Amino acid sequence: MCAVPYKAFVSYSHAADGKLAPTLQAALERFAKPWNQMRAMRVFVDKASLSANPGLWSTIEAALDESEYFLLLASPSSAQSLWVQKEVEHWAQLGRARQLLIALTEGDIVWAQGDGDFDWNQSTALPRALRQTMPEEPLYVDLRWVKSESHLSLQDPRFTDAVASLAARMRGIPKDDLYGEHVLQHRKAVRLRRIATTALAVLTLAALAASVVALRQRNEAIRQANMAVGRQLAAQSESARIQGARLLPYSLLLAAESMRTFPSVEADQAIRDGLSLIPRQLAVMQHEDAVTEMAVQPNGGRIATATAGGVLRIWNADGGADRRLLEHHGRVSRIAFSPDGKRLAAVDGDRLLRIWDADSGKQTSSGPTAIGRTERIAFSADGALLAANTIAGSRSTVTVWNAATGEVVRTLPLDKGTPFSLGLAFGDGVLACVAYSRIRAWDTNTWNELPPPDMPPSQFADIRFLPDGKHLVAGGGSGKLWIWDLSARKTVVVEAPTLSAIAISADGKYVAAATRAGQVQVWQSEDWKTVTTVTHGAEIASLAFSTSGTILAAAGADGLATLWAIPGGQKLASLDHGGAVAGVAFTADGRRMVTASADKSARIWAAGAGADVAEMPGGEDSTIAFATHVPAFVKLRDQSVWIWRPAESRMETVPLADPMGSPTLSPNGQFIAGSGADGVVRI
Repeated sequence: MCAVPYKAFVSYSHAADGKLAPTLQAALERFAKPWNQMRAMRVFVDKASLSANPGLWSTIEAALDESEYFLLLASPSSAQSLWVQKEVEHWAQLGRARQLLIALTEGDIVWAQGDGDFDWNQSTALPRALRQTMPEEPLYVDLRWVKSESHLSLQDPRFTDAVASLAARMRGIPKDDLYGEHVLQHRKAVRLRRIATTALAVLTLAALAASVVALRQRNEAIRQANMAVGRQLAAQSESARIQGARLLPYSLLLAAESMRTFPSVEADQAIRDGLSLIPRQLAVMQHEDAVTEMAVQPNGGRIATATAGGVLRIWNADGGADRRLLEHHGRVSRIAFSPDGKRLAAVDGDRLLRIWDADSGKQTSSGPTAIGRTERIAFSADGALLAANTIAGSRSTVTVWNAATGEVVRTLPLDKGTPFSLGLAFGDGVLACVAYSRIRAWDTNTWNELPPPDMPPSQFADIRFLPDGKHLVAGGGSGKLWIWDLSARKTVVVEAPTLSAIAISADGKYVAAATRAGQVQVWQSEDWKTVTTVTHGAEIASLAFSTSGTILAAAGADGLATLWAIPGGQKLASLDHGGAVAGVAFTADGRRMVTASADKSARIWAAGAGADVAEMPGGEDSTIAFATHVPAFVKLRDQSVWIWRPAESRMETVPLADPMGSPTLSPNGQFIAGSGADGVVRI
């Protein structure tokens, strides 16, 4: 068998078998086809095999020459077709009659046994060109049934059998063997198809699994990145928060962004820490001049403020309501409430110490002060005595009055010279003061001066008695904190930085001292060990403990009042007053805190959360004093003593004839004492 490009040439009528011929071509090429081959054999069908060319017949002629078998789709239409006639004639000329196969699609084929040829009278499907070309009767394949079929494929057993008959002859393989091969190849193809489908499914699943893993890894990477960014934002929020109140909004924004980016304990804590520091201003005590003095009634009901213009007012500590002006003359230099909060004392420009009833605002007594500038005024623990120290040139004096009558009980001249400070404090039957770098003390029963403590001369900035009245705490520029035990007549020395202010908790458990560098050191008085050191950041002008001793406030020139938890030292709030803060104090209930400033206002804050409760109007106040046991507060303003009773939402004003030094409010809030430039103490 010669090698030719085509295994078979299909000759047919386009009109009769135009659809069957390509279908049969495809079936013959695919029948028993190995799975790895494109086709089992090449079959020429002009409609499917020819491309555009300038010579149609020559191309068909060449295909006939190159074909091994000639397959005639016999039908009356093909019998009458000139092209089929020419194709049959050319095949006959090639001498390949034994390689001509017939598939009857329509009409009849009848063999005349006696003539050795077709019966041309009855054979309607064959072209005349086949006359006398067949040496014997051919076995043709009957496909006349396909005319009634709309779809032909190898899934149809009849069509498969017909294709097998034709392909077996063309390929020289017995029909049974070829049919078996077709079944085998079909099974292989199905199996391979299943394997391929399974493999594809496995690959798809693997790809899906890989994509899921990749997606999870991507999500985890994003989560880790968000976690890192969230924690960084939380850390930045904390860093901004601890830098001060001015960065608090920025700190909260960072904390909120941290929570949005990656919710975490750190972000939640940053938000809570920031929110806890937001000062909520509820009221403002506005003044006409700078607030220079402030006093809070011991039971917390009232606040007294004094301004640089000499106005003294009393306010309500709950809401800052202006109650009344206190009559006085001139600038008020110092104010103080009595321990019971019933009296308010102030020193005005007439050099008079004036004392008012903190409830009614009426002046109850007055007394002259020593000539000079009043530095401090202080009530004794029982409120019976009131003392003030004054400086006139190189001479300084301590004057003691009967707080009820205003009568001078004792005048204590101090050494000549230029004093560094004139601290003043009452203890248990003792009056102590600082003069000319020394501490001096007198027995208030006999007015005999006590032996001086074993302390070297020092620039003492402040002195305070512990609540027991028997231990005096002093500090200043010596770099030491001195504790003088008056009962045992001995001193204890604690190393400390240069101090500018001292505060003692109400129970005497803690002592705090501020440095000029803006730090606050806190000791426990039991053993004088440091419990915490906190940083305010600017020079501190005033320190105060809450009544419970659990909150410490520090205020200074930066306009901030900072609250810390004691003894832990955690920062609770940073309150922005707006102007340099000259004084800070807590009300007796510990719920409110008052700050006085040169910005012409005193503000009341909720001590726990740092909420601004009230602001008293005013001016340039010079002195503020609190009563110890009742809610009363006095300050000097516009040559008046202002008495504020927060619980009653009322304020009283006592005018002063002349400028007054620092007034002092009796502990019960009923008497105010103050001395003027004329040396008269008024009550």
